[in-house]
Amino acid sequence: ARLALPQTLVEFDAVRPDFLLLRVVARALVMWDVDVEPTTEWIRKQVPTVISTAWDSLGSSDGGYLRAAFGISQIDINKTSATDNGRLSPGSLGRKPPATPADEQSVKQAYVHIVAGAGFAL
Repeated sequence: ARLALPQTLVEFDAVRPDFLLLRVVARALVMWDVDVEPTTEWIRKQVPTVISTAWDSLGSSDGGYLRAAFGISQIDINKTSATDNGRLSPGSLGRKPPATPADEQSVKQAYVHIVAGAGFAL
């Protein structure tokens, strides 16, 4: 139970992202004979539903998961309005607003650390 990942967004706020990575690695090492498979499906199973749902709601038009994880997208510098005062708005970054009340950065960090932990475990 101590190595289990949080199952709600509130629980995720109480755990640092680097500890999520360590929990995934530790759980995989403990359960090596029973649970670990070198497949992308196994890696996807490591990500709790609440995080994968929030991750999917962030969206990525070209499927570039790492680009979405690090907040990198193509920016159209000509796409600003008079109300923006020349500053970029979230809409000008080409990203959808999150469909959940979760903090985007927390979801991105949790997802990337969990997937990295699964990769290290393999």
